[in-house]
Amino acid sequence: MNQDTEKLDHPEKYHISLRVIHWLMAICILGLIGIGWYMAGLDQSADNKYFFYSWHKSFGVLAIFLFAVRVLLRFKTKIPPLQSTIDEKEKKAAHIVHAILYFGMFVVPVSGYIMSDIGGHSVKFFGIKLPDFLATDKYIGGFVHTFHEYAPYVLLAFIALHIAGALKHRFFDKKENDVLNRMI
Repeated sequence: MNQDTEKLDHPEKYHISLRVIHWLMAICILGLIGIGWYMAGLDQSADNKYFFYSWHKSFGVLAIFLFAVRVLLRFKTKIPPLQSTIDEKEKKAAHIVHAILYFGMFVVPVSGYIMSDIGGHSVKFFGIKLPDFLATDKYIGGFVHTFHEYAPYVLLAFIALHIAGALKHRFFDKKENDVLNRMI
């Protein structure tokens, strides 16, 4: 077996730090979307509504931090290329989906922070009050609130595409096209 064939049969994995942060962010983001939907459905008079807001904000700040670490790790670690056996159109689609995922992983939690800050509500990170950066502006706050309410749906749609692509390569393509194995 020559070296090229061996590389196709055993594609290079992502660095362990990137694999760990990938799955931590996946859990964090999906959890944030889930709790966001739950909170939005609660009646304004619900006793526990603001309990969930506090946790949602803390994990949102954590998502911003994890995103920053993830970006730094991507620049500091070697990113394995996609297998040469994967169609070029699929590679291009994967790059586009990843770019949109990165954009969403940044703008959704940052818009939440801005929404709270500009709306005059403090942001606490597990009980530690974080700085206020913006003056209260209910009009702009309403716009950012609407953005923060709907942007997770777009992010979730691209997460679904990402998962569908990984599952397609794992279960419906040639064995050497299994991209999921590189991230587990």
